[in-house]
Amino acid sequence: MAAEPAPGFFHRDFHTMDLTPVSSSMIAAVGYDAEKQSLAVQFNNGRIYNYGGVPEAEYENLISAGSVGQYFAQNIKNVYRVD
Repeated sequence: MAAEPAPGFFHRDFHTMDLTPVSSSMIAAVGYDAEKQSLAVQFNNGRIYNYGGVPEAEYENLISAGSVGQYFAQNIKNVYRVD
């Protein structure tokens, strides 16, 4: 029996959302599921965190930000819940 990932951490085997690479020293890729309002953020260390209740406009702002890492830190981290 495979172990379940810790809350907020999704190993690639558990993760099914398509991720788009971004240019960031902190974040490798992001993905979004509009139906679930779910944002996936893959950090450069390989860990993927899933944030719930994120509006699609927030995802669009993130991927178009001049600094993806800074936008994430100011507008997503500690603002939306980690699922």
